[in-house]
Amino acid sequence: MLSTDTAGLCVVLCSGSDCAKDERKAYRSLARRLNEVDAAVVRSRCLGVCHGPVVVVADQGGQSLVQQRIRSKKRQKRLVAAVATGELANVLTASPQVTKRKRRDRALARAARVLQRDRLAPLDT
Repeated sequence: MLSTDTAGLCVVLCSGSDCAKDERKAYRSLARRLNEVDAAVVRSRCLGVCHGPVVVVADQGGQSLVQQRIRSKKRQKRLVAAVATGELANVLTASPQVTKRKRRDRALARAARVLQRDRLAPLDT
């Protein structure tokens, strides 16, 4: 499981080609919205889900969720509002979760490596 060093939730934002290039407008909008609420955001290479934009949201207790297809403004606003509350349970309904175990586990492993390496460095937009 993932863990964070700061209070609240940490968001690992996938910047692979499907998430950042094919859906560039949605990706930039999501990154901007997350920065507006001062969320702890870390950019990562491809998380292997490829239904972008994709984020991994983790709390201090080691619980984490992999969210996908955060393209519409409505989904972005719900996700950002949920992250701003600091409660992982609120993120559950914000956007579709990755349900396929292999993809979810791969995304969680890659996100954990990014968090260990970057130690929650802020996202530049």
